[in-house]
Amino acid sequence: MISPCHMGMNYQERKAMIQRFNALQIQAVAFDFDGVLADSVPIKDDALEMLASLEAPGKGGEARKLWEQTRGVFRRERMGLVFKEVLQRDLEETTLDNLVARYKEAVFQRTVSAPAIAGSLEYLRSWPLIPSYIVSAAPQQEVVEIAQERDIHRYFRAIIGGPKKKNAVLAE
Repeated sequence: MISPCHMGMNYQERKAMIQRFNALQIQAVAFDFDGVLADSVPIKDDALEMLASLEAPGKGGEARKLWEQTRGVFRRERMGLVFKEVLQRDLEETTLDNLVARYKEAVFQRTVSAPAIAGSLEYLRSWPLIPSYIVSAAPQQEVVEIAQERDIHRYFRAIIGGPKKKNAVLAE
């Protein structure tokens, strides 16, 4: 069976693609999701700033700055760090869980609807034979659901998210 990525390609086009793939000797490609496949970074930054402002009026901008400096860190850990460092609050587990849930609620549908990064979909369609993966610090189930909603999951062999650390996943 030909994958959906190959639909519309004739034999010569597939052969040329295989030759390009072999010439580059690429074994696999790992994509982050936010800012690489979808223009969702501002959505997530805005949501954190809003939450921080609600919890500590006047501190949203400072919280956002630290949030932006800690990209790639698992969300729960990152949020705990922001609240501890900027808002001077050690959060109880249930409070942190509540904030993480509110954050997800604020970003999920907007992330599903975020525009694709220019060229990302074209790339995925052009290189269907290279094993591709999404490796994100966002929670795995959430990234899987978003990829399914955006109908891009079919381009990836696996979608890997938190709590696994990106560097550990990439080392495998």
